[in-house]
Amino acid sequence: MNPETTKRNKENRDNSPSKSDPKDALIIADAVSRGFYYDFTRQTGDFQRLRTIMSDREFWVTNSVRLQNRIVRWLDIYFPEYASVFKDWTRPRSIATLKAFPSPSDLHSRSIEEVITGWKKYMKRAGGTTGRQKAAELLSKARQSVERPLHSWRQSKIYNGC
Repeated sequence: MNPETTKRNKENRDNSPSKSDPKDALIIADAVSRGFYYDFTRQTGDFQRLRTIMSDREFWVTNSVRLQNRIVRWLDIYFPEYASVFKDWTRPRSIATLKAFPSPSDLHSRSIEEVITGWKKYMKRAGGTTGRQKAAELLSKARQSVERPLHSWRQSKIYNGC
């Protein structure tokens, strides 16, 4: 008998979602005596593979979202103004910025040209009008930033186990 049939019929007996082996036995016996069941057939290999693939996809999507949220959290802690410069941190210019200049202090002594040069290692077209505007905005925000030092996480209560 299909386990889903047993699950669906549990509440019909006493209007309670409680679980117990005797209750399951009564549900199964009742369904069989009345003929309210279908023979349980195992799925073919294709359906099992599809189920596995969907489960894997769900796992990777969940992990991806978790990691993206963690990155946004770290950006909010260490460079709060970053989100006002780059609306989407996953865009190429934003990724190039994070690779070349991971903290606001890396930008303090830089010029617009140096920022664009730093981007060129990770982007095909780093300059241009948009690049200059973004570099100027980024430098302005980095100089105004209320930066938290990168080493401070080691001194936090979470890291020390308190």
